Amino acid sequence: MELQIETSETGFSIRFDGRLVLRHSAACPALTVGRGQPRVTMLRGNFSIDDSPVDCVTPQEFARDAKGLILLHEGLPQARITLDGASLTIAAIDPAHD
Repeated sequence: MELQIETSETGFSIRFDGRLVLRHSAACPALTVGRGQPRVTMLRGNFSIDDSPVDCVTPQEFARDAKGLILLHEGLPQARITLDGASLTIAAIDPAHD
């Protein structure tokens, strides 16, 4: 069993054994990438840790390549979806994005 990509003019779907794993379209993007704004405070040995998202980008376009898919925002690559047999990997292209 392998992952399969089905593309259309409006988006794509990734299926495993006929079951929908991930769907993407401009109307309903699959993911958002952004940077975290970390904040660590300490008061008498008690820690509070927060990582609020900032600079979020929601890629709506996509392009297919030999390794899988590239998600684009305003024509610039933001994330890569790689398929390898039954393995799916999603990674931000900009290392500053989480």
